[in-house]
Amino acid sequence: MRAIITRICRVIGLSSLALLLLSCGGGGGGSSEGGFTGTADLNISITLSKNLLPVNSFLAPPQVGGIFTSTFTVKVERADGSLFPAESVAVDLLSPDDTGALVFLDGDSENQDDDGNELLFRRLVFEETTGIVTGHFHALSSPGTANLEASVTDPDTGVVASARTQITVGSGASTGQPSLIGFQFDPGPLYITGQGQIDVKLMNIFILDDAGIEVPNPTANNVRLELLPGRPNGGEILTAVGVDGNQDGTIVNTSTINGVAQATLQSGTLPGTVRIAATTDRADNNVDNGIQNAVTDVVAIPISSGEIVSLTFTGPYPGAVAQRANNLGLGAADAINSGVYFRDITVIATDEFGNPPPPGQPITFRLIDSPASGYPDEGRGVFDIAGDDGNPEEEGLTFTTQTSSLAGARVGCELFFGGIPPEFIDSSATNRREFRPNQEGSRIVTGVSGASLLSVNTAFNPNPDTGFDVPYIVGCAPHAGNVENNPGGVNVLTDGSGVASTVMNYAATQLGRHFCMAAEANGGKAGSVLCHWYLGIADGSTLTLIPEGDAQLTATTGETLTQQLTLQLLDGGGNPLPAERIAVQIVITDPDATDVVLAEIEVAVAEARLASAEQILDNFITESGVNLTPVIVPEGNENFVDPLICFIQVRSEDEEGNVTIGPVIANPNASPDCAIVAELEANVRTAQTALNEAIAALAEAQARDDFFTPTATVEPENLLTGPDGIVMPIITVEDLPPNGLVEFFFSTVGPEIRSDTVTVTVTPATGDDG
Repeated sequence: MRAIITRICRVIGLSSLALLLLSCGGGGGGSSEGGFTGTADLNISITLSKNLLPVNSFLAPPQVGGIFTSTFTVKVERADGSLFPAESVAVDLLSPDDTGALVFLDGDSENQDDDGNELLFRRLVFEETTGIVTGHFHALSSPGTANLEASVTDPDTGVVASARTQITVGSGASTGQPSLIGFQFDPGPLYITGQGQIDVKLMNIFILDDAGIEVPNPTANNVRLELLPGRPNGGEILTAVGVDGNQDGTIVNTSTINGVAQATLQSGTLPGTVRIAATTDRADNNVDNGIQNAVTDVVAIPISSGEIVSLTFTGPYPGAVAQRANNLGLGAADAINSGVYFRDITVIATDEFGNPPPPGQPITFRLIDSPASGYPDEGRGVFDIAGDDGNPEEEGLTFTTQTSSLAGARVGCELFFGGIPPEFIDSSATNRREFRPNQEGSRIVTGVSGASLLSVNTAFNPNPDTGFDVPYIVGCAPHAGNVENNPGGVNVLTDGSGVASTVMNYAATQLGRHFCMAAEANGGKAGSVLCHWYLGIADGSTLTLIPEGDAQLTATTGETLTQQLTLQLLDGGGNPLPAERIAVQIVITDPDATDVVLAEIEVAVAEARLASAEQILDNFITESGVNLTPVIVPEGNENFVDPLICFIQVRSEDEEGNVTIGPVIANPNASPDCAIVAELEANVRTAQTALNEAIAALAEAQARDDFFTPTATVEPENLLTGPDGIVMPIITVEDLPPNGLVEFFFSTVGPEIRSDTVTVTVTPATGDDG
């Protein structure tokens, strides 16, 4: 069954919901009011899983079997009671507009918005049905009676058959007794007082009765608000206006106007989570005279310290890092100037609740890329002072290693720890364990003692001692890249959203080189490490052959050709791309070898045809019962031989008694099946001849192919671009036949390096005759 969307409405908000549904228009396809109408030949009925739903005051989403959702089933039948597979069945919501809506709840993305929320309709249309369709009615925020009508058109008569049913939303008449209490407040963050941040939160408290209607305005306070135990106890205070004036404290009373009361929470000097209970009295809508039948709701509100506990790299460059990208286009804040790349790097700082800290918090950015070895000839480089067995002293200033060496570290170098990929330390590094988020960051080396201990400028975070399990690298100036042209790092202040941005600089000559950048805040308590390699520009990158004439090479037939090629890889800015892998594919075209394969196929086909012809002959002989063995008959008895005997020999005797046996001849009285056998035998002989010819052709092709066995190789096996983006592979072609061809296809591997493939072709030298 396929659902067709006739009118789509997206739920935008509580206040605009009724208006939104009205804009979708009403339903159609009905007939007269009340009950069931239709032709005698086609009947339709509609049934409900629930005909009474509560008011959905806070607009909970629809859910199959949910308390605010009823499932309807529509059945279309012929007069004899059998199901009729109607091509189209419509269900309309006739009235009112804000009581509820129709939903499919079929999982089809066409019936959902871009965020996966169910769309609300005034009409559902089902096509290609089996005679039974199901949909759903979902209650909204207003009580009342909803009228649903299902309709189907008789395809023979054009008469519309319809059925109606009703769903009551809410219990009917308003009682005025509190039944539901709830909070609504600004979801923005709340901070401890004294930081210049928002330290007061305004909240609305709703009270509705059983019908989902606002309770009448009371003459006394009908809301009690209380700060529950377990809060930070830093001086948090509730403030509200009661019937007798302003109130503040940990417990306050207030009253509703048109079902809504207001209050504020003033934060204290300590961070944490505050739980607030709102209570009303169902007995008399009055909390001043004691609470007899409590209706309560509890909400939790975090109070942020504004202290940075987490730093997250964000933006295009970190996004490319996450995707292991090889290159990245220039963003709005990026540039290339005098052979230097300027890349925008951004971090987002958050507190323990994910809220931004007060603006103006310093973030320290540092970058290291040396001492390292292996770049670019062996790849992107491996840091020389590195390991995965670091042990930061919890709440202390020392950093020790177990087996790896800190030799080469000196005062002023930078220690990066946690978040270091294995390839930055050693390609063979294994058995790495998870590290805690606050075991990631950077420090300045202030002292070195031997090859396994150093001291740093800022104490490490408190942690349970996990031993020697933190990956680390040590970077020492000078570095090929930097932050804002400052080799020692820079401090950047956060904005009101907790964002701090800086610029990473690196020369075009360093593309592809490993680096690590660290962001640090809150005296080293928060840190993050970003490790990747210096990226070039993706668009317009090129792989070229130098000289271009090497694209067409010749080899003497039967001899060995060895040729060194020069390939250069440039990024979209025209700068060399070192340390990038180049893939190569080799295709050898050997017509003689191809002829052997084709000849082998022909032999296989001929063998199959012969086997088939022989099988057909054997089967026919068995089924027809004919006898192919010649039978000797006396002269004069030729016409009396069994018709199933296909061949005879006539026996004659002269007057002297000499016996003569004649040649094999066809039985003149033979069955027509004998003639068919003769044709089938001819087919077998033809197939055998074809097989003999195919075998001979194969032998001839193999003989030609045995003269040459072409091979081709490329060395080294792993091609990496080196300085200036150049790679110099050596190709070797051996024993090329006079009609042969070898093609080498060189291409980049990274999907972000969109260069054309370079093809090098080796053909036999002109005049080679083998």
